[in-house]
Amino acid sequence: GLPYNAASTGGLFYFFGLPLAVIGIAESLLHLKKNPDEAPILAALGCGFLCALFIDVNINRINMVWLPVIYFISLGLFVILCKLKKWSILPVAGVLACFLIFMSGYVSEYGGGGSPYYYPGLGEAIAYVEDQSPDSVFISYYVNQPYIFTLFYEQIPPDQFIDSVNYVNPSGAFRWVRSFGIYRFGDAGDARGKYLILHKGEAGDYSLLADFGDFIVCAG
Repeated sequence: GLPYNAASTGGLFYFFGLPLAVIGIAESLLHLKKNPDEAPILAALGCGFLCALFIDVNINRINMVWLPVIYFISLGLFVILCKLKKWSILPVAGVLACFLIFMSGYVSEYGGGGSPYYYPGLGEAIAYVEDQSPDSVFISYYVNQPYIFTLFYEQIPPDQFIDSVNYVNPSGAFRWVRSFGIYRFGDAGDARGKYLILHKGEAGDYSLLADFGDFIVCAG
């Protein structure tokens, strides 16, 4: 998977997650006649794996299998707890310990909204530019898929986006947006617009208008 989609501690489902999922799937298949309500979950898991045969997938983001896998991990854990009876507190303690390890790593590595992973200052920069009633805005590709943040912070109606969007790769699995409405996106060297939202490291010789966290607003 892509490194920016995964924390360095804990893994996707903890180290025991996938073995528990196998136990859960086996339990579900063995008792499918008794519990037919699990058939759609098995089908969803199968469809996810089938799709993975035909496309390149990022394991961190293959959302089709996440919910079924989590369900079967839980079912596998339930089977183990039932077998252990009075010792069932041990697996529960193990899950809790893994969660605490993950939480510690997540907090220390990502550090909340001040971390560069969260693009601190980007929302404020977008809001500042919007207050200027601009007719053209450029946002740098330093931000991964910057159109997403623009839609979120400006609360732009989906229909407005759909009607004006221009894609770099219209047939791509993950489409990059070149522009929509008054917004244009690209590399800092190709910046064009009345207002430019750039990372501080991309300032160059542009005329600075405002400074927000890791981002700046410049005159185009």
